[in-house]
Amino acid sequence: MSGRTLQGRSVADYRDDDVERRYRQEDYAEARRATGINVEAYMTNKQKADAMNRLADEEMQYKIAQREKNDPLYRAVRNGNKPSWGARIDAEILAEEQAMLRKKKASAQSFAA
Repeated sequence: MSGRTLQGRSVADYRDDDVERRYRQEDYAEARRATGINVEAYMTNKQKADAMNRLADEEMQYKIAQREKNDPLYRAVRNGNKPSWGARIDAEILAEEQAMLRKKKASAQSFAA
């Protein structure tokens, strides 16, 4: 296959057009402020989009890692499985501990007021 579509434009032409449409100038400025990486300094639109995609992927990986660390059920649910018995017990214990801490914090604030 030659990489041509029915309309006569190559697949690469569509990919380059779509890549640039996903990001606005404000997105590049926000990425520079948030990460310190000057995405606007990249020469081509493809390089800009690659850099933005890499930054978005790093942010997503960080969020997933944080959620896996804090939510015992997340890993199984993310993979489409039913959480194990131990993970469900851990989640219940975690919920009870958080409720107890909120209750203690509320009572401490009422005594302070």
